[in-house]
Amino acid sequence: MMNQRSRQLVLFLAVTGLLAALTPACKPKISEAEALLQQSIDYHDPEGAWSSKPIELTVMVRLSERLAADRGYESRTDRINFDNGNDTFRYQSVKGDARIEIIGEGDELLALLNGSSEISDEDRATHSLAANGLPRWRDYFSYMFGMPMKLRDPGTYLDPTVKRMTFEDRGVLALRVTYDEEVGSDVWDFFMDPDTKALVGCRFFHDESIPDGEFLLFDGEVEGPHGLLLPRNRYWRMNVDGEYIALDEILSID
Repeated sequence: MMNQRSRQLVLFLAVTGLLAALTPACKPKISEAEALLQQSIDYHDPEGAWSSKPIELTVMVRLSERLAADRGYESRTDRINFDNGNDTFRYQSVKGDARIEIIGEGDELLALLNGSSEISDEDRATHSLAANGLPRWRDYFSYMFGMPMKLRDPGTYLDPTVKRMTFEDRGVLALRVTYDEEVGSDVWDFFMDPDTKALVGCRFFHDESIPDGEFLLFDGEVEGPHGLLLPRNRYWRMNVDGEYIALDEILSID
């Protein structure tokens, strides 16, 4: 037979086990920045289309006078296809007299110039079509048009603190992002609307002390299939003096 002490121990263990069973498992605490990023992703891509569905963007790019004089054209229309679920990419554009296409899967990308894959070294240099540089085209476009979803990529680090600040005369919530060295060395700030958590702009620095780099001001929205909602207009300006560089306008998402 149990003595009094044994009965008390059994009762204690039974009550402890019951309390453990009834107490919900504690969820890991996430930072303020992680919570804001998730809210922004929920606003822009509520069904996860960016990572799982084929997406086609038609984008009009208009250059500043200075940049147009340097590049030899004032505007271009890009057609960009992402199928991130299958890791495929296609880019088509006409820049002056050059019709450029980049297609492929993963890092196995092929460049076509005016319909031909036979491209001279001079033309590859002129149009940035070196074979080992083609993945940068995919990485650039997927990053620029995949915000804020791309901030979930490996090698991305969020400062845990959200800053309340003013960006281009409006109050915003700001996320600071840095990257693993092999991913990139720039420092980025992303700005969200305090109410909707929509992305309203971003900026990056190569060296913040100068400050060099550029900032983008977003305006308007365009909706695509599966609830995907992206900023329509992206105005590029220099950090140092605000000089206008270019405008990217998403004409459609299909």
